[in-house]
Amino acid sequence: GLLKAVMQHLSESAIADLGEPTEDESLQELVMGLLNRSEAAQDHWRILARAMLDGQSPSELQQRYPVYERLIAASRRRNSPHMTPEAITTLIMSTGLGMLVFGPWIRAATGQDSEEWANTMAQLLRRFAGGMTKE
Repeated sequence: GLLKAVMQHLSESAIADLGEPTEDESLQELVMGLLNRSEAAQDHWRILARAMLDGQSPSELQQRYPVYERLIAASRRRNSPHMTPEAITTLIMSTGLGMLVFGPWIRAATGQDSEEWANTMAQLLRRFAGGMTKE
């Protein structure tokens, strides 16, 4: 239906905003690109979150998952001995979506000011970019 067509269009626009993948695209480069996401990407994630909260099935929303596929490929190249590529990618995606929906609430609940929040986000990014090493 219409929602699936809109979601597919936004998903493809979001991945296009990242540019063409390279054979050696690093997880860090990709995560940084996702953080600097376009308006299309933000719209995609918000609509996805709302649809999932409303009980929509993923198959009703998209056929392909290009952002996830690209994160998996970068995670496989990273070859972490501590987590599988699927686990790394799932953690990155779930944290990103969780922060999109609940970030303002989490920041308020933790009482962090802008500088502290920026530091928290930087720590998460470093963890993700490092491929979830054991440290």
